[in-house]
Amino acid sequence: MFVHLDGTRELLDQRVNSRPGHFMPPALLDSQLATLEALDGGEAGIVVDIAEAVPDLVSTAATWLGQAVRLDIAG
Repeated sequence: MFVHLDGTRELLDQRVNSRPGHFMPPALLDSQLATLEALDGGEAGIVVDIAEAVPDLVSTAATWLGQAVRLDIAG
């Protein structure tokens, strides 16, 4: 199961640049985005917009994961 955190390049750039000393330099953002693969239609996953508030992201992901696990156990 995958939780794909999705966002605009602008928002990602803003966040990466606001982390001085972070292990990922901002210069790698474009190559990381070029490498990123969207979820395949057959993969169990959810896409969550990183523009949402962190508590909302966590709630959405946790709810989805809980439902997916229950379905997997039942199925």
